[in-house]
Amino acid sequence: MDPNPDPESLIKQSRFCLKEAQRLIGEGKSVLGAIALHDHCEYLLKYKINIMTGEHPDTHSIRGLLHFLKDNSPIMEHLVTNRKNFFNLVKIERAYIYPKLFTSHIDPKDLIPLLQFTKDVFDRALGEISIN
Repeated sequence: MDPNPDPESLIKQSRFCLKEAQRLIGEGKSVLGAIALHDHCEYLLKYKINIMTGEHPDTHSIRGLLHFLKDNSPIMEHLVTNRKNFFNLVKIERAYIYPKLFTSHIDPKDLIPLLQFTKDVFDRALGEISIN
């Protein structure tokens, strides 16, 4: 895997993951849907960081990537400082991590609002046009 991928490959991967998240959540495959949703956010953040700074952070953490961007973008600061937005991002990260560490199940109904938040708030904050 390329340690410094082309920004265009990051945005293509982000869009693919969002489509997969929508499909998987719709099919009731919540763990895989949560992973795809998280990956969408991760790739989109890495794309934005790469475009803005030319850097490619070596982390998978949404919160870590947001912190990296926080000083570089007032929009990202809004995502981090707005309590509701921040908690939604934490929920996406937990839905990604918890099934890997614990025997846990995610109700697909819990992912639908997170998917909507991602499309309506997160993607728009990053300047990405949402995929319906």
